[in-house]
Amino acid sequence: MRMNAFFAMCLLLLLPAGLAAETANTKPDDDKLLQSIRVVVDAPQAKVNWIELTEAIDGLGAGKKDEAAPLLILILRRESPLISSEDAPLPGVMPPLEMVQSAAIEALVKLQAGEAAPAIEDLARATKFQLLRERALEALSELR
Repeated sequence: MRMNAFFAMCLLLLLPAGLAAETANTKPDDDKLLQSIRVVVDAPQAKVNWIELTEAIDGLGAGKKDEAAPLLILILRRESPLISSEDAPLPGVMPPLEMVQSAAIEALVKLQAGEAAPAIEDLARATKFQLLRERALEALSELR
């Protein structure tokens, strides 16, 4: 009887942990990710959490390349700074826009979006952030 009670207690303690792990491993679908990315393009004055935005960009799959690549290119071409939401911490390396642009470059390489090369090249020339410039130049060599 004590053994059964012990196993029941273990099960009760482990069940929530298993559910949390399952929820954490659930990947949002590309349509939802695209929708969250589209906000930055469609509403440039909207407050955004740049960390959630970079996570959405990182989560894009190849299945939506035709929709994702043009959005990501528009992010690369954006010049106005992102307006960070109050719940978004300040980045340490570069401002939020440049962090998002770096994620966009990574996603474009992952999507093998060669059509993004001119926008990446323009960004490499225009940015004052060495880290972003280096990533852009690296991406250009990967896409060619």
